[in-house]
Amino acid sequence: MTRWLGLNLRCVVSALVAISTACVAPPVEEFCPIPDTLTAEQKRAALCACMAQSQHHQMDAVLSLPRQYAVDVLLVVGNTPGMVEKQRALAKLSEWEWLLNDPRLDIHVAIVSTDVGSWVAAGQPFATPAGACDSFAGDDGAMQALSCLDRVGLSPAAQAACAERCPDRRFVPQDGRRFLVREAGRSNVPVAMETDPRTGQRVDRGMQHALGCMLMLGDSGCTISSPLEAAKRALDGHRPENSDFMRPGVPLHILFLTDRDDCSMQPSQRGENDPATLRCDAPDLNAPLRCFQTGPYRCLAADVQCEQPLNQTGDKTLCRTRSDSPLVPLRRYIDFFSRLTPQLSIRGIVPMPATGQGARVTATQRAGTFDSAGLMLDPACRSGADPQLAGLPQRRMSEFLAPWSHARWDLPDPLPTNACAPEQYWRGLLDLAIRLDGFTRSPCLPWRTQRDAQGQPRCWVGYVPWEQSYSLPDEPWPLCSAACCHAFAQSGSGQFWEPTVRVACEPEPESCYCIDKAANQDCFLYGEGAERIGLWPGPEARYRYRTGYGVSVRCAANAFAAEVCQGT
Repeated sequence: MTRWLGLNLRCVVSALVAISTACVAPPVEEFCPIPDTLTAEQKRAALCACMAQSQHHQMDAVLSLPRQYAVDVLLVVGNTPGMVEKQRALAKLSEWEWLLNDPRLDIHVAIVSTDVGSWVAAGQPFATPAGACDSFAGDDGAMQALSCLDRVGLSPAAQAACAERCPDRRFVPQDGRRFLVREAGRSNVPVAMETDPRTGQRVDRGMQHALGCMLMLGDSGCTISSPLEAAKRALDGHRPENSDFMRPGVPLHILFLTDRDDCSMQPSQRGENDPATLRCDAPDLNAPLRCFQTGPYRCLAADVQCEQPLNQTGDKTLCRTRSDSPLVPLRRYIDFFSRLTPQLSIRGIVPMPATGQGARVTATQRAGTFDSAGLMLDPACRSGADPQLAGLPQRRMSEFLAPWSHARWDLPDPLPTNACAPEQYWRGLLDLAIRLDGFTRSPCLPWRTQRDAQGQPRCWVGYVPWEQSYSLPDEPWPLCSAACCHAFAQSGSGQFWEPTVRVACEPEPESCYCIDKAANQDCFLYGEGAERIGLWPGPEARYRYRTGYGVSVRCAANAFAAEVCQGT
């Protein structure tokens, strides 16, 4: 059966979800009077009959959110030194306001740390103290529901960040579960009604406060960071308190936030975590791991072999994966997560670029040390706004993320988000937004748009409130620049998140639109010269969507696609 308008448009802004279209009566009645008493199928038939007798028509597409949807979100967050500002940046993303408060979204959000301990066996500590790594299992993938106000051992920076993001220790789950829940419009955390300064409306900030309280894990965790093992333990069923997190048939989104590489050690090789070190002065391409202090540098030495000895300072080049690495092979983790659910998306916020993709690997000597145990890694990236916000070289995380982050037309970015660019962290949630309704089609238009004397499309595009989706936009969007529209037309999907579109359209000062002939064959069903619309969200877009607005597309049309009226 032919669908109404035969169209499935999308407009995703930051972490905002996709939308579908419907033809609406009021403006069309100016051309084709259609009684409201008719059924949808009768209205379609009447409209098609009217258009068959007329040369000019106006077609309306009103974009609207799906009625109800659900998602489970697992945040795997590093709690190693240097992670406080990254945790804060993730916690304060404005996208959480929409994800956590939209009554149409049933959502679970869980948080796990990257600490899985270091000992070979329970109750068998190393002879040399291992500091924060002095345990067998660490947090063991247990979901973290403790308020940061109740965490002990937080650094002064972590305490300050906690005070900013967590107003009260009571903002944690109240139903015994160790993750945030909003189902059927009700949450499992205390209500916190506050006035939104932008709208003057009273809104419940309870879920956002709880996320801030729980996500601020601090920076005093084990320096042997194991995000992949921690995520596996969170979902493999061995922690009974985690058992209700994943729901059958509900999409699962996993987001990693770490500023160093994965160092998940094979169980039989955990003796390599022994913090006791050797003095290794002579250059040695096969220097034992105990030549290096436990943490990022020993992890690098366990994972790769470079052209230069790792037990010497200087740049390291041509670093290749060791065949005898004691770390867990990445294939085991890829296979594990792939079997969890067919509705899986995994994203990462990690230091970029990765080792082997342009990142420098440089060993320097820690101040006050003189042997191989004092070697440390120079940062692979730094924030332009805050040089203290940095990330260490990584390879394993990027390789693990590759099967879920590879360049496909329906995914927003072929690479992970850079942990050194907090202003881009929202991209880690963009894939979640795209997948919420399983978008699979290009935004093709089932009509031919009328043009004015200057060749510009006769369209009225702009924001409308969801509850007034048939109203006309108060402030119509302008057409985008020629460069931006050319990028939309040439892109594979016609969507704003494609890298070539972003580069061409980011100079646009406000939200704008394009209507052009599609350069590819995505719209061939609509005949020769089929058009599609490109919607570029400007700086105000995320705020508009969070406060209940969608996008209305209304165009004067010269012809109606055959698909819509087929069989009428």
